[in-house]
Amino acid sequence: MPASPRSTYAAVEVAALVRDTARDALSADAWCQIGVALAQRRTQIAGMGSRHMWEVGDWLVTGEDSAYRHLNRIRVRALAAEITGYSRHTLTMAASVARKVKPSMRVDGLTWWHHLAVAKLSEDEQAGWLAKAAEREWSVRHLREELAATSRGSRRRVRPGRLIGELVRLRLSDLPERSRAELRAWWERETKR
Repeated sequence: MPASPRSTYAAVEVAALVRDTARDALSADAWCQIGVALAQRRTQIAGMGSRHMWEVGDWLVTGEDSAYRHLNRIRVRALAAEITGYSRHTLTMAASVARKVKPSMRVDGLTWWHHLAVAKLSEDEQAGWLAKAAEREWSVRHLREELAATSRGSRRRVRPGRLIGELVRLRLSDLPERSRAELRAWWERETKR
Protein backbone atom coordinates (compact mmCIF):
# COMPACT_ATOMS: atom_id res chain seq x y z
CA MET A 1 0.00 0.00 0.00
CA PRO A 2 1.58 3.31 -1.04
CA ALA A 3 2.08 5.95 1.59
CA SER A 4 -0.46 8.74 1.62
CA PRO A 5 0.80 12.32 1.27
CA ARG A 6 -0.07 12.84 4.96
CA SER A 7 1.92 9.77 6.13
CA THR A 8 4.85 10.82 3.94
CA TYR A 9 4.66 14.30 5.46
CA ALA A 10 4.47 12.79 8.95
CA ALA A 11 7.53 10.65 8.19
CA VAL A 12 9.47 13.72 7.11
CA GLU A 13 8.35 15.49 10.29
CA VAL A 14 9.50 12.53 12.39
CA ALA A 15 12.90 12.36 10.69
CA ALA A 16 13.41 16.11 11.10
CA LEU A 17 12.32 16.01 14.73
CA VAL A 18 14.70 13.15 15.55
CA ARG A 19 17.59 14.79 13.73
CA ASP A 20 17.06 18.42 14.73
CA THR A 21 15.71 18.33 18.26
CA ALA A 22 18.25 19.33 20.85
CA ARG A 23 18.93 16.10 22.70
CA ASP A 24 18.27 17.68 26.08
CA ALA A 25 14.97 19.21 24.93
CA LEU A 26 13.21 15.95 23.98
CA SER A 27 10.83 14.72 26.65
CA ALA A 28 10.12 11.06 27.30
CA ASP A 29 6.54 11.48 25.99
CA ALA A 30 7.74 13.14 22.78
CA TRP A 31 10.34 10.39 22.34
CA CYS A 32 7.62 7.72 22.70
CA GLN A 33 5.38 9.53 20.19
CA ILE A 34 8.20 9.60 17.67
CA GLY A 35 8.73 5.88 18.26
CA VAL A 36 5.05 5.17 17.60
CA ALA A 37 5.28 7.19 14.35
CA LEU A 38 8.37 5.23 13.32
CA ALA A 39 6.59 1.96 14.08
CA GLN A 40 3.60 3.00 11.95
CA ARG A 41 5.92 4.03 9.16
CA ARG A 42 7.71 0.67 9.29
CA THR A 43 4.99 -0.89 7.13
CA GLN A 44 5.39 1.83 4.49
CA ILE A 45 9.15 1.68 3.95
CA ALA A 46 9.35 -0.17 0.65
CA GLY A 47 12.61 1.03 -0.87
CA MET A 48 13.37 3.25 2.11
CA GLY A 49 14.70 0.72 4.62
CA SER A 50 18.08 2.40 4.80
CA ARG A 51 16.67 5.80 5.69
CA HIS A 52 14.35 4.20 8.21
CA MET A 53 17.28 2.45 9.94
CA TRP A 54 19.03 5.82 10.32
CA GLU A 55 15.88 7.34 11.78
CA VAL A 56 15.42 4.46 14.21
CA GLY A 57 19.09 4.57 15.23
CA ASP A 58 19.09 8.35 15.74
CA TRP A 59 15.81 8.12 17.65
CA LEU A 60 17.16 5.41 19.94
CA VAL A 61 20.41 7.30 20.59
CA THR A 62 18.33 10.36 21.50
CA GLY A 63 16.26 8.24 23.88
CA GLU A 64 19.33 6.76 25.53
CA ASP A 65 21.19 10.05 25.81
CA SER A 66 18.35 12.42 26.63
CA ALA A 67 14.77 11.35 27.19
CA TYR A 68 15.69 8.29 29.27
CA ARG A 69 19.26 9.10 30.28
CA HIS A 70 18.43 8.02 33.84
CA LEU A 71 17.79 4.43 32.63
CA ASN A 72 20.40 2.01 31.40
CA ARG A 73 20.54 1.25 27.69
CA ILE A 74 19.10 -2.23 28.08
CA ARG A 75 15.89 -0.84 29.59
CA VAL A 76 15.62 1.90 26.96
CA ARG A 77 16.07 -0.66 24.18
CA ALA A 78 13.45 -2.94 25.74
CA LEU A 79 11.03 0.01 25.76
CA ALA A 80 11.98 0.86 22.16
CA ALA A 81 11.38 -2.77 21.12
CA GLU A 82 7.96 -2.64 22.74
CA ILE A 83 7.09 0.60 20.94
CA THR A 84 8.44 -0.23 17.47
CA GLY A 85 8.19 -4.00 17.24
CA TYR A 86 11.86 -4.26 16.27
CA SER A 87 14.02 -6.81 18.06
CA ARG A 88 16.51 -5.53 20.61
CA HIS A 89 19.28 -6.85 18.36
CA THR A 90 18.08 -4.74 15.42
CA LEU A 91 17.73 -1.70 17.67
CA THR A 92 21.22 -2.25 19.11
CA MET A 93 22.69 -2.39 15.60
CA ALA A 94 20.79 0.74 14.53
CA ALA A 95 21.96 2.70 17.57
CA SER A 96 25.53 1.45 17.28
CA VAL A 97 25.85 2.54 13.64
CA ALA A 98 24.13 5.87 14.38
CA ARG A 99 26.65 6.54 17.18
CA LYS A 100 29.72 5.44 15.20
CA VAL A 101 28.86 7.10 11.88
CA LYS A 102 28.00 10.71 12.61
CA PRO A 103 25.41 12.45 10.40
CA SER A 104 28.14 14.54 8.78
CA MET A 105 29.90 11.32 7.66
CA ARG A 106 26.84 9.70 6.07
CA VAL A 107 26.89 9.53 2.29
CA ASP A 108 23.67 9.95 0.33
CA GLY A 109 23.36 7.29 -2.31
CA LEU A 110 24.88 4.60 -0.09
CA THR A 111 22.74 2.35 2.05
CA TRP A 112 22.74 2.07 5.81
CA TRP A 113 24.39 -1.33 5.29
CA HIS A 114 27.37 0.31 3.52
CA HIS A 115 27.79 2.47 6.62
CA LEU A 116 27.46 -0.58 8.89
CA ALA A 117 30.41 -2.14 7.05
CA VAL A 118 32.70 0.80 7.92
CA ALA A 119 31.29 1.68 11.35
CA LYS A 120 34.18 0.07 13.25
CA LEU A 121 36.77 2.22 11.43
CA SER A 122 38.07 5.67 12.39
CA GLU A 123 36.28 8.70 10.94
CA ASP A 124 39.05 9.28 8.39
CA GLU A 125 38.90 5.66 7.24
CA GLN A 126 35.09 5.79 7.12
CA ALA A 127 35.23 8.89 4.91
CA GLY A 128 37.74 7.29 2.56
CA TRP A 129 35.94 3.98 2.17
CA LEU A 130 32.49 5.56 1.84
CA ALA A 131 33.75 8.00 -0.81
CA LYS A 132 35.39 5.16 -2.72
CA ALA A 133 32.22 3.04 -2.51
CA ALA A 134 30.07 5.93 -3.75
CA GLU A 135 32.42 6.93 -6.58
CA ARG A 136 32.81 3.36 -7.82
CA GLU A 137 29.17 2.43 -7.13
CA TRP A 138 30.14 -0.60 -5.04
CA SER A 139 27.55 -2.93 -3.65
CA VAL A 140 27.62 -3.64 0.08
CA ARG A 141 29.09 -7.05 -0.71
CA HIS A 142 31.89 -5.56 -2.79
CA LEU A 143 32.71 -3.01 -0.07
CA ARG A 144 32.91 -5.80 2.52
CA GLU A 145 35.20 -7.82 0.23
CA GLU A 146 37.50 -4.82 -0.26
CA LEU A 147 37.61 -4.17 3.49
CA ALA A 148 38.36 -7.84 4.18
CA ALA A 149 41.13 -7.93 1.57
CA THR A 150 42.72 -4.81 3.06
CA SER A 151 42.40 -6.21 6.56
CA ARG A 152 44.05 -9.51 5.55
CA GLY A 153 46.90 -7.62 3.86
CA SER A 154 47.55 -5.43 6.88
CA ARG A 155 47.60 -8.42 9.21
CA ARG A 156 50.34 -10.03 7.13
CA ARG A 157 52.49 -6.93 7.32
CA VAL A 158 52.03 -6.23 11.02
CA ARG A 159 52.98 -9.59 12.55
CA PRO A 160 56.67 -9.20 13.51
CA GLY A 161 56.59 -12.21 15.85
CA ARG A 162 55.82 -14.51 12.95
CA LEU A 163 58.59 -12.95 10.84
CA ILE A 164 61.14 -13.38 13.64
CA GLY A 165 60.07 -17.00 14.06
CA GLU A 166 60.60 -17.65 10.36
CA LEU A 167 64.03 -15.98 10.40
CA VAL A 168 65.16 -18.00 13.41
CA ARG A 169 64.35 -21.24 11.58
CA LEU A 170 66.45 -20.30 8.55
CA ARG A 171 69.83 -21.89 8.04
CA LEU A 172 72.69 -20.00 6.51
CA SER A 173 72.75 -22.56 3.71
CA ASP A 174 69.09 -21.68 2.90
CA LEU A 175 70.05 -18.13 1.95
CA PRO A 176 71.27 -17.09 -1.50
CA GLU A 177 75.03 -16.39 -1.72
CA ARG A 178 74.54 -12.62 -2.01
CA SER A 179 72.44 -12.54 1.18
CA ARG A 180 75.02 -14.65 3.00
CA ALA A 181 77.76 -12.18 2.00
CA GLU A 182 75.67 -9.22 3.20
CA LEU A 183 74.91 -11.00 6.46
CA ARG A 184 78.64 -11.77 7.04
CA ALA A 185 79.58 -8.14 6.35
CA TRP A 186 76.88 -6.90 8.72
CA TRP A 187 78.06 -9.34 11.40
CA GLU A 188 81.65 -8.20 11.09
CA ARG A 189 80.61 -4.55 11.42
CA GLU A 190 78.50 -5.26 14.48
CA THR A 191 81.10 -7.34 16.30
CA LYS A 192 83.87 -4.75 15.79
CA ARG A 193 81.97 -2.09 17.78
